[in-house]
Amino acid sequence: MEKYLKKCLCGFSNYETKLIKEKYVVNANESPFNIGEDEVLRNIINDVVKNFNFNKYPDPNANELREELAKFVNRNKENIICGNGGDEVISLAIMTFVEPNDTVVVHSPSFEMYQVTSTINYGKIIKVPDLKGYVINTKAIIEESNKNNAKILFLCTPNNPTGYLMSREEINEIIDNTQSIIVLDEAYIEFSDLEEYDYTNNDRVIIIRTLSKLFGLAGLRIGYGIGSKKMIDCLNKVKPPYNVNGLTQAIATNVLRNKELILNRINFFKNERDRLIIELRKYNYLEVYNSSTNFVLIKTDSIYRDSIIKNLEKNSILAKVYNNKPELENCIRVSISNREVNDLIIESFSVEE
Repeated sequence: MEKYLKKCLCGFSNYETKLIKEKYVVNANESPFNIGEDEVLRNIINDVVKNFNFNKYPDPNANELREELAKFVNRNKENIICGNGGDEVISLAIMTFVEPNDTVVVHSPSFEMYQVTSTINYGKIIKVPDLKGYVINTKAIIEESNKNNAKILFLCTPNNPTGYLMSREEINEIIDNTQSIIVLDEAYIEFSDLEEYDYTNNDRVIIIRTLSKLFGLAGLRIGYGIGSKKMIDCLNKVKPPYNVNGLTQAIATNVLRNKELILNRINFFKNERDRLIIELRKYNYLEVYNSSTNFVLIKTDSIYRDSIIKNLEKNSILAKVYNNKPELENCIRVSISNREVNDLIIESFSVEE
């Protein structure tokens, strides 16, 4: 079959997901809260499903959902585009702007889908390594983008997998000193303390957000982009007409109308994240990085790594273990779960020195 493949796919490896057999899954930054367990939300969802017209195509423009999202982020509906998860909005941006051999700049390590989707679309990826401690190298990003006439520049903040939060000054410095399309991936923004900023007056900026993380709707796959009307109009040129299914639209719209039930969980995530970091830092053989997300990145030495992995397996915990990634050597990422599971995670990182 190789002779039929697009040339860019020869030797290409897609984003890998792992078969789940463990009891506790903390490898995908999912919420531990199932919205169906909340009585109010469960009743709302039951009503939505009971009255849903399964025989009808969904609204191709997701108008009601976009209206609720616009209220949530204090923008206008024309500034919002919906996608089948944040991944689709990433894909829309690349399909809209990247032509064969156009340069795409990303900081590294970061979310792998930027490289995967760029490669599929014949984009040329340039990775800018982080500074020590996984601090994003702002000046190097600007230099590489300008030197290579980058078409798109991806900034993930807070960053997956490191948890690093760029300051608003760092972000604006990159925007002001490059000519690229800037994609700000803010999938984890609700867990951070970054102040809100309106970029809809800048046609080069698109923000990506999701209802998968804090809102716990990962199973429904709902992401969205925020940008100027000109930016959104451009993305709509390549968006499939029925990309977000109708049931997803209806449930997400009604959850947003009752968003206070979800937003009151933010402090739980922040408190448990901080507790996890404090407890793990008591182990001298771990380097635990600050995080502005719902996950924590931990680095250790190879002599402890295998023992930790065995402990996680013994406790039936599926964490994100990084293999064959030099920039993340001996790193393990764990999502914030409920208090019981978080205690089990802390216990699993305890090994004999």
